[in-house]
Amino acid sequence: ERQQRRLKREVLLYLKEHGPTSYTHLFVHFDPYMTAHIAPVLQDLRHWQYIEMGEQDLIHITHAGGQLLDDVNYWR
Repeated sequence: ERQQRRLKREVLLYLKEHGPTSYTHLFVHFDPYMTAHIAPVLQDLRHWQYIEMGEQDLIHITHAGGQLLDDVNYWR
């Protein structure tokens, strides 16, 4: 749970800093050894609408995702 929460934060920060990114790029960036530990994190972020897929299959952070990043209590 703690590792997934840390990874969620890293993904949201990455998207906030770098802008829309392809799903494949996120997989390669956060899971270079293809252990599949990033898949449930991305699915969860997408399920709760913290990220969404836009044009050309690019993933971007939503307003809710930005609010989650600002919620210091969530990350404790």
